[in-house]
Formats: sequence, C-alpha cells, structure tokens
Amino acid sequence: MREVKEESGCNCEIVGELGRIETEVPIWGMLDISDGFITVVKGDKSQPEYEDWEKERGFEIEWFSDIDTAISTIEGNTVAEPGMASLQERDLNFLKLARDTLNNRL
Repeated sequence: MREVKEESGCNCEIVGELGRIETEVPIWGMLDISDGFITVVKGDKSQPEYEDWEKERGFEIEWFSDIDTAISTIEGNTVAEPGMASLQERDLNFLKLARDTLNNRL
C-alpha cells in the first residue's frame, strides 16, 4: 500500500493477490522480485511522490478508463533502455494477470 501511495498518490485497499513475478535484469545485474495485488482507490487521488531520478526522466501518472486500454497503451510503448524494458514487460504481465483474474470473477 505504501508503494501504491508513492507511485500513484492514492491510498488503496487490497482486494486480491496476483502473486509474485521474478524478473532478471541482467544489464543492471539484479533480480527484481515483485508481488502483485488488485486494489481499489480509497479517498481522493493526489500527486505521486516520485524519486529524483523519476522526476528527471519526466515520469507522470496516467489514468485509464479500463484495463484493456492500459494494456494496449503499454504494448504500443517502446522503451529503449533494456533495464526499463524488462520492468515494463513485468508490469504488462501483471496487468494481463489482473485482467484475467477480474474476468474470472464475473
């Protein structure tokens, strides 16, 4: 919940678990271990608390009306930096898993 607040500016409530994804990022010499959750926003949306390097790169939050639009936007987004491309692929995998999980609940 802390990470959601930092990255999105929103408080949230966890309503489901997606699991863990381990992503090798050889160019950075690291293994990224991320746990995914389905959450709902609680309260008002506010500004993210980006780190300096995120601010320098011009990070901005973008809200989508539905998960399919978020997935197609990321699929169409080219990331030149190999390390960031690995993490984008991780995020895309989490979004697809979230979509499938939510569709199975209906």
